[in-house]
Amino acid sequence: MVVADLVVDRYLEVADAFQLDIENLEAEVFSPDRPVDVGRIYQLKRELFAVPACGRSPGRAAAAPGLRH
Repeated sequence: MVVADLVVDRYLEVADAFQLDIENLEAEVFSPDRPVDVGRIYQLKRELFAVPACGRSPGRAAAAPGLRH
């Protein structure tokens, strides 16, 4: 049970970090005074799709939806 608790706790930490990144990116995108770094949007998308893939076998992780090579 301890391992499952640790996995859930770490997953929530990652989810919180993504939430903060998304909020910062939204502020940047909708700010009239700042140029938008489109690369950050795609990087965040790649990172976000990689999180659920962590629990899959290596072959399936590479084929996670939304990841294009």
